[in-house]
Amino acid sequence: MIVQGQLDCLFDCWRTHLGPAAARFVRDGVMCSERDWAALPLRIVFLLKEAHDRDGVMAKCQHDLVKLWCNPQDYAENRKTAEGRVKQWTTDLYQALGAPLPAQDPRQLPCAVVNLSKPAGTSRANDKVLHDAALHQAWFIQEQLRILQPHWVVCGGTLRFINAWGGFEKIGSSGLIFRRQNVYWTNHYHPSYSGAPARHSQVIEALRQAGREGRFRTA
Repeated sequence: MIVQGQLDCLFDCWRTHLGPAAARFVRDGVMCSERDWAALPLRIVFLLKEAHDRDGVMAKCQHDLVKLWCNPQDYAENRKTAEGRVKQWTTDLYQALGAPLPAQDPRQLPCAVVNLSKPAGTSRANDKVLHDAALHQAWFIQEQLRILQPHWVVCGGTLRFINAWGGFEKIGSSGLIFRRQNVYWTNHYHPSYSGAPARHSQVIEALRQAGREGRFRTA
């Protein structure tokens, strides 16, 4: 079964688990074609907080984040700050890790996006909702990551919520890079946050330093 097909089966179970809140469930996942995802030298997943529903955009895109992000011309009401930074950060990560960035359809992103909390939220994420999602929906979130099989997970303001899962081994002295179950994780801010570019620069420098020290294998 293809990756998105597996995810859709998982999402059906997830909706049942959520009960009434499933009415606001936002589908996420791979932001490029299945073939491109399978062929990527670095499979990068952005673990973000939740999808924000501004000006009814979620109803317009049928609560499908992939449709929203990969067809920006159809959703003028969407701010697109997060998408732009995710695209740039993906390129930066490829370069920092010495991997060739594959040619892509410019409307698509060579990465995947997983939101910690699946029901659409408002303009400001609620920490309690995110803590509850990380605790009570941990199996679903980790199963989605297992299906995606990433090499790297970029935690966009979410590492503090999932620390309770345990097993995060710090790489280097920066406190920005970790390894868990043979996957590398970075401690970014959320891409829509004003301070996110500065933190991203710190992460990239930490990656380069860790690479120079031979703390992980680059492509």
